[in-house]
Amino acid sequence: MQSKTSGIILSTIKYSDSATIATVYTEQFGRISYMVYAINKKKSGSRAALLQPLTIVEMEVKHIPGKEIQQIKEMRIGHAFNSIPFSPIKNSIALFIAEILYKSLRQSEPDDNLYNFLENSILQLDMSQDGIHNFHLVFLQKLTRYLGFEPNEEVEGKYFDLINGVFLTESPYILIIYCRKLVCTFRLY
Repeated sequence: MQSKTSGIILSTIKYSDSATIATVYTEQFGRISYMVYAINKKKSGSRAALLQPLTIVEMEVKHIPGKEIQQIKEMRIGHAFNSIPFSPIKNSIALFIAEILYKSLRQSEPDDNLYNFLENSILQLDMSQDGIHNFHLVFLQKLTRYLGFEPNEEVEGKYFDLINGVFLTESPYILIIYCRKLVCTFRLY
């Protein structure tokens, strides 16, 4: 069945001289692996530059339910990046985020809210000028909502209790220092 969908490239693996397997998180199908043929040829419907991590693409695919690796008929850029490929800091953040998404997104069911969050986050990273050094940390904290284990933020505090998953106003751990002959041992309880 021929379908048109948009997707976010998570990773690629070279399969042969003329084929590459691309793992894509799509809007319509969720996480799917696609076989992309002849990406280095001039008359190809797909180009190798489109297979960079976190690239947003529009695809025409041949989707057969139950098949593990699908086939891409045609692929084109969905959003041309202005700064991610050209900024070493943004490129490093994009590679980190792509690796996290590749390892954590395992379901093949579509999730419109997750896809929209990912696309908006990538576009925000591309458009932002300053203050991107902690972008990946904020992204990971917001991603936890879609993965199902978001921390409880009802209590306003600056300490995070790792055991219970809540923020507290006081430190939940007691630091005990044992010193013997100028050697100190630190323990958290």
